[in-house]
Amino acid sequence: MKIVDLGEFRVDIQERRLYCQHEELAAEPKVIEVLCYFIQHADRFVSLQELHQQVWQGRVVTDTAVRRTVSKLRALLGDNDAEQPKYIRSQMKRGYQLVCPAFESQTLPAEKVKPQHGVTPSLEARVSVKRPGYRSIIASGILLTALLSFGWLYFQPAQGLQADLQQVILDIPGQKASLAVSADGRYQAFVGRVNNSDNWQLFLYDTATAQLTKISTPVPHVRFVDFVADDTLLAYVGFRADHAEFYLQPLSNLAAAPEKITMPDLPILAGPLALPDNRLLIAGGETYNGNIHYYQYDLTQKTTRQFSYSSAVGVQDAYARLSPDKSQIALIRVNIAERKLYLQLYRLADKELVYERLLSNELTDTRIAWINNTELLIKRNDSFEQLHLADYKLSALNNTVHSVKELVLDGKGRYFAILRKAAEQQIYKTRWPFREGFNQHLQLGPQVLALHFSQDHQYYWLIEQQDKQYLLSRYYPDTAQRQLVMQSEASFTLLDQAPASALLLLKRNNRLELLDVNSGMSANVSMRTQQVDQGVFAADGSAVYFPVFSAGQWQVMQYDLASASQHLLLQDYRYLEPYKEGYLGADSGGRLWLLDKQFEQQQLLYQGIHFDLDYKFMLRKEQLSIVHRTLMSDWQLVSIDLQQHTNWQRSLPFNEFSLNFSLDASGNELLFFKPRVDTNQLVSGGYNFGYKSIL
Repeated sequence: MKIVDLGEFRVDIQERRLYCQHEELAAEPKVIEVLCYFIQHADRFVSLQELHQQVWQGRVVTDTAVRRTVSKLRALLGDNDAEQPKYIRSQMKRGYQLVCPAFESQTLPAEKVKPQHGVTPSLEARVSVKRPGYRSIIASGILLTALLSFGWLYFQPAQGLQADLQQVILDIPGQKASLAVSADGRYQAFVGRVNNSDNWQLFLYDTATAQLTKISTPVPHVRFVDFVADDTLLAYVGFRADHAEFYLQPLSNLAAAPEKITMPDLPILAGPLALPDNRLLIAGGETYNGNIHYYQYDLTQKTTRQFSYSSAVGVQDAYARLSPDKSQIALIRVNIAERKLYLQLYRLADKELVYERLLSNELTDTRIAWINNTELLIKRNDSFEQLHLADYKLSALNNTVHSVKELVLDGKGRYFAILRKAAEQQIYKTRWPFREGFNQHLQLGPQVLALHFSQDHQYYWLIEQQDKQYLLSRYYPDTAQRQLVMQSEASFTLLDQAPASALLLLKRNNRLELLDVNSGMSANVSMRTQQVDQGVFAADGSAVYFPVFSAGQWQVMQYDLASASQHLLLQDYRYLEPYKEGYLGADSGGRLWLLDKQFEQQQLLYQGIHFDLDYKFMLRKEQLSIVHRTLMSDWQLVSIDLQQHTNWQRSLPFNEFSLNFSLDASGNELLFFKPRVDTNQLVSGGYNFGYKSIL
């Protein structure tokens, strides 16, 4: 048996086993294989190609898989400093080399014991072992019992966020977002709208003095904030019109003028993140619906260099988090075209991607936080999962804390969160264009998701959720009767209804469907590979027009009901609907046009729609209604009289309207939902894994 001493470790080359402090460490076989190969060829660099041929023996695996195995080996050895490696160094185009001396030893490893996962403690100096006496055995037994009892409590299965471990820090009206916490947990910074203010403003809360301070900013709207430069500065991003501005505010003097950082090549900025050595990451891009990646900014040198990359179109990186040992970056990557969401891990020293995992095939609200250097917390909607980086196992966590909007862990492992306190759903009926007030307040219960006018004035289309089913019914307001039409396990949206027909246009599972409400039969309009957004019927109900995203560009398709086929109509447009002898169309730049039959632009009707935000079009006779969100999250309500060529428009705060609205056939009556307005609490608590409470 060939035994090798390697720094703090002992390696059994023949049996492929690794020990530390006389205890065997658990590792994947290929990780130990790579270590043994490095030991056997310690005099030179070992290339990726050689590892492919010798360790994987020609089996087809990607370079990423090989690099990932080396990363696991480094993690197992506690070799986290890429600039001054203790065990394994890497060099571009040459490969890897063992730098720690390996000495052959004739001493056998200690008796095999149960492996410990991910444990890499320092090896204590070897001492001679004496045979224990009788009293020592008794004392050891008592001690062992105590340790086993403690261990049972310490290593219980993961529990997750517990409501009984919470402490409310701040409970005032209004919205809060972009939560940041200082390393010691004393300060919390966030942006908020207090007392229904129109602007997002910057706030700092000091838990030691219980003082909340609104920080004056040069920009009207602030959306992202973090503590940087060892918690001496607040880095924040604000918006003026369509352009982002980046500022640094000294924490020692909140009244002092902030320093403006100019980044001329990045008009869109988001999510600053503190890095060591007076550096930070900041997400940036040229357009809101284009690629957005992270850039590293040096606060001392005033230089910028790109950190994350992608050759694909419509890829956006967000919610980056730095590991506690400051060696790795975890971030969320969204592929808008494929509607996929990934978790990525990068090594900070050389920006190398060390791990990637598909999290979802839909664009759900996802956030991440480091629990420690080997575990990540992943929040998807209101569910939490724990990712173990030692084996990349993902496990669900019990969660008694509901409606977590954002969550951050401080340097001591305590969590700070923004919790949503949802208000009751409000449904109103009034006149359109919307002036003030309402004619009727409908109270249909919390299970109601949407209410639409039908072509029959006797009933509405009602969508509600009961248990895990989504129901579509005819709702008769005079008798409060519900007549079930369809039920589905997947959520769906009613987009349009064909005139003088029993057909409805639905969006379900990211596909457009035609539903015959008389027979209950449905047929697909779009293909599974197409990313769809909206859809409308032609005025005669013979076709459906809908935009899709393909090959990095939006284009409008026409689906003919008679032939059940679709074909391309127009490139670089996000909305198209027949109108008289031509069309109404909105291009990707947010400009609404009157088009002729050949799609030539005849007249500009409106501009300023941000298609990466919420929007909706409704054509009723000679009136086109548009509702869309602005960059500051306000609602813009627009009504265009296509005959008189006049526009009516007004702005509403985010909590006064929503896209969940419907117009009757005349275009004069409006049904609309007010959103379930959040009153956000700021809380702190312990991340309870069943083995510790951090409070």
